[in-house]
Amino acid sequence: MQEIRYDQLSPPEKRFVDHLEDRPSYGKEKHMSQFGPKDQALKSGNYIQLPRGQHCYVGVDLDYPSAALSWMDGVYPAPTIVLWNPQNGHANLFWELKTPVFRPCDLNRHKVNRKPLNYFKDVQYGYCMSLGGDPGYTSSSIKNPYSRSWNVEWYDNVYDLPELAEYVPTNLRLVKSDEDDIFAGRNDELFSVARKWAYRKVFELDEVSFDSTVRQFCVDYNEYSIPDHWPEKGPLSMSEVSSVATGIIKWVIREKESGGFKQRLKNHGVMKLDKIDAELHDDIKVQMTSCRQAIGAAYTHRTRKQKTEHNIACAIQKVRSENRCVVKREIAEIAGVSVATLRYYSHLFKNLYQ
Repeated sequence: MQEIRYDQLSPPEKRFVDHLEDRPSYGKEKHMSQFGPKDQALKSGNYIQLPRGQHCYVGVDLDYPSAALSWMDGVYPAPTIVLWNPQNGHANLFWELKTPVFRPCDLNRHKVNRKPLNYFKDVQYGYCMSLGGDPGYTSSSIKNPYSRSWNVEWYDNVYDLPELAEYVPTNLRLVKSDEDDIFAGRNDELFSVARKWAYRKVFELDEVSFDSTVRQFCVDYNEYSIPDHWPEKGPLSMSEVSSVATGIIKWVIREKESGGFKQRLKNHGVMKLDKIDAELHDDIKVQMTSCRQAIGAAYTHRTRKQKTEHNIACAIQKVRSENRCVVKREIAEIAGVSVATLRYYSHLFKNLYQ
């Protein structure tokens, strides 16, 4: 870890340190299992917990190469903190708020005004969707800016929520389908939502990554959603969250190869479409099938385009990291595309020549 000289911190760094709780949780992995003084957390952790009682930043998690540059096309305001993984180019962007937004949790005994909280969520979701971020990210934790695992840039920028809202649509946030379910309590809700999420993730990750990812999902959902849905009770204790996560992990890993488990995912696929009702008239089935094939083709085209864009961005990042001039012929060769294809992705090169 980097040695932190508090007397040499820039203004946004000082505010960041001041925002943190006195004893946050932290850890080497996303599942932050340690808990201790702020100084120790900043010196030892790769990840660190942001304040539980208030949102001090609008944050997005971008899982694609060169994500740290995504805001620089002139459409979005400059972030306060840009953190990225030098190994893959994935990044987190944070815009600091002039006035923190309080959130329901055991640290806030007084009644929290839900209007600014919902407005915050709308703005954050707008940035998430506009920048192609992970909608599951809740801004409850952050890559430790003082860990040598990450690169970081600081900008002395602070914003009001209405100011940030000017750059993105704020009507994109949808009510989750699970909110239509009736849950017996907080444990029941966490278990129901997390297990459905885990069904999809278990085939994407190895067991170690699956374990830590499910645990982090449960922690985030408990911190972010449970207090909203159960304002009089607040979030579950960490021991309860850990118990729910452990039960889900053991069952899903044990059952993932069974026919019954696979049936839970059948006919939904990556687009999560409901299966076609077998009792519909044949003509209707044909029409619905044709419609879904068109949707699937569009999805495939969009996915391929995104993959090509990521490959080109990664190639640009590789050349720049070696302090060499970006030449399109070389970029095309590294990315595995033709030079002519690059003209469809000219936006990736614009900022290089400004």
